[in-house]
Amino acid sequence: MAPYPVAAWCGGGDSVENLRIPLSGVPEEGFAVDAAFSVESIRPEASETVSAESLSVTGLLTRVGTIFLFRGRLKGALVHLCDRCLEESSRPFDAELFWSFVEGKADADIGAAGLDEADGDPSRNEERTFQGHTIDLGPHVWEEIVFAVPVKHLCRDECLGLCPSCGANLNHGSCKCPSREEESSSEPKQGLAGLAEMFPDLAPKKEKE
Repeated sequence: MAPYPVAAWCGGGDSVENLRIPLSGVPEEGFAVDAAFSVESIRPEASETVSAESLSVTGLLTRVGTIFLFRGRLKGALVHLCDRCLEESSRPFDAELFWSFVEGKADADIGAAGLDEADGDPSRNEERTFQGHTIDLGPHVWEEIVFAVPVKHLCRDECLGLCPSCGANLNHGSCKCPSREEESSSEPKQGLAGLAEMFPDLAPKKEKE
């Protein structure tokens, strides 16, 4: 048995049309959405580029009086250079969606949200508005992707990064550079400790107990 025994919109490929739901097609039981799309198909022209792949939205849009409720999940993977080792990495994300839509004046341009606004504010899931006979999930999905972008990109939490001396990727193995302990032991001692080593005869002798 299908998970949603209701009218459904199942789309493959890049078509952003998969995220536009005609309200005339929403029955009492709800309207199931299962859409795959590319990030470029929903990215507003004025926004920064976000590299993401394997994006999909699944969920159910239901009508409660004059309100439409959408509950579902957004899955995908963010692609970016690791801030430690500088290698390209892909990290999956899975966001739970719960949106309510009411007919009214159009929202502010949430689709143009900048990456610096991605502070995890839960208020982004508050009531939203739509106009006409279609609810377009695209701008709201884009907003969720922006909020999923981390402040610091890491290929993995335990990434060792690059050697500060030779630039070798330490995730692939140790480099031939001396360790910090070896460097500190080979460096000449400073101050009085250094003078004591240079002129041992001048160092005060401790009396034996």
